[in-house]
Amino acid sequence: MSGFRRLIGIAKRAAALSVIAICAFTSVAHAIEIKCIEASRYKYLYKIFDDDRAKAAAFFGVTPEQLASPEACRAAVSHSRSSR
Repeated sequence: MSGFRRLIGIAKRAAALSVIAICAFTSVAHAIEIKCIEASRYKYLYKIFDDDRAKAAAFFGVTPEQLASPEACRAAVSHSRSSR
């Protein structure tokens, strides 16, 4: 009997998550704003290597293409307002 109750509990959770997902995806976002909240410090790291990305890549054992952009945003937040 406990296996049946567990199955019912899982079904209830799945139904609740489905309703939440439907509500979330049917609301219209008029604008989404993305704001960088943690600027990159990579440009300062590259100064150690005389701004030579090849030297930095060799030091870290990666290709220059795998290095982060000097102006990359490390953390961002996004939010929107709906018409409700």
